Amino acid sequence: MSNRQSMKQQGQAGEGERIVLLALDRVRENPDNPRADVGDVDELAASIEAQGIQQALVVTPAGPDGVHTLVIGHRRLAAARKAGLEMVPCVVRDVDERRQAELMLVENVHRKDLAALEEADGYARLLDLGEDADTMARRTGRSAATVRRRLKVASIDPEKRSCVSPQATLDQLETIADYADMPAWQGHLSRSAGTADWDMALRKAQLARRMGRWADDVRRYAGESGLPVVQMDEDRPWEVPEGYLTLHVVTAAGTGTPAEDLRSWTGGNPDPEPAALGLAVGENTWQTRAVLLAPAPAGGEDEEARLREKDEREREGAERRARTERSREFARASRDLRLAHARHLAGLKRPPKGMADALAHLAVALACHTMENTYIGEDEAGAVWDDIAGAEAGWPGAAGLGSDGRLGLRAFAAGQAVIEAGIDEDCWTSTDIVGQVMAPYYQSLEASGYEVSSDERAALEGGFTSQD
Repeated sequence: MSNRQSMKQQGQAGEGERIVLLALDRVRENPDNPRADVGDVDELAASIEAQGIQQALVVTPAGPDGVHTLVIGHRRLAAARKAGLEMVPCVVRDVDERRQAELMLVENVHRKDLAALEEADGYARLLDLGEDADTMARRTGRSAATVRRRLKVASIDPEKRSCVSPQATLDQLETIADYADMPAWQGHLSRSAGTADWDMALRKAQLARRMGRWADDVRRYAGESGLPVVQMDEDRPWEVPEGYLTLHVVTAAGTGTPAEDLRSWTGGNPDPEPAALGLAVGENTWQTRAVLLAPAPAGGEDEEARLREKDEREREGAERRARTERSREFARASRDLRLAHARHLAGLKRPPKGMADALAHLAVALACHTMENTYIGEDEAGAVWDDIAGAEAGWPGAAGLGSDGRLGLRAFAAGQAVIEAGIDEDCWTSTDIVGQVMAPYYQSLEASGYEVSSDERAALEGGFTSQD
């Protein structure tokens, strides 16, 4: 970019241009400015009140109403109003709509307080005006890949975008855009972005997508096999549709594809031949299953009673397994989030604020945990330590914790390793473990900077303990 171009973009008069003083009521904000909120201008207003405006605003020629539209200098204009100025210095520049959008985006794009959605809208505006991603990249100093990422964010449904917190990161917004084919989950992710619930919400959305693909595989198998699909209740997937008996059940918790399992079973069990395929699709593995069905045989009263009794036993067993799987699925998800936080801490050069409180709460959790689990040895705890700190770090029981500034971090990681090694997938169903171990453990995690999701808080309040 030439010096002259640079001067023009910064609001200085270029060749053939001059600076004029315009009354504030003859300058209006540009409705297409990507920055919806100019932020706090108190300091800038104080500076302008003391020293005046040091850099002219850039405006378009006056319209039929005699008012100029602002192109560059929205914060200066807001500060000038706050400072009580009546006139502002302006460069009047005849630029088309595309160039206006470009100049406004360039002015704001490298500011830290420009929200990702605002920047994305700026690029989308230029795209609508006919500018391609490569040109936008050259004009704004961004890479073409970055511009395309911003354009992807701009594609999020406006209704979903209205739910997004200003604290949402660009990576979160891109993930939200990826769920355009799942509107309900896109909405849930939009509400969770920028909050402590994001990681748990994303894990659930990923699982729901996996369940949807699992069900698609089942439907393809049904189509290839000529079997009608009978929709089953996702909240009570163990209930067999009326008029049928269960031949074979495949759940989403299994390994391999459901079609492979179903083909294998029918190949080895040609009689009786399935008449239909029951399908329940939920957001979790315990809700999602495929059932090969055969017509219930007509029989006498004794036979009907026997079948009803058998069916009831199967329903009760499936319901128990579903409740157990629900808590275990949560246990796996929450453990992944805790260990991700542990790895984050292990990579820090110095302990975060609150580490002293975190260690105090951890000591309480360790004491209670030791009373509950006397079998945890170095091998069990060492395996979790390797996951947190890396195998090369060596279990501190033998190597020691050292004495440098990271002592607190290593001590915390060692305590976490011991606790996590003794927590099984049924920990959230025990009132004693939740109250005596998980509660102080989560207090220590929160003190160390861990963001506790609303699902975890519900579990800490006994959400799963009714299954004792």
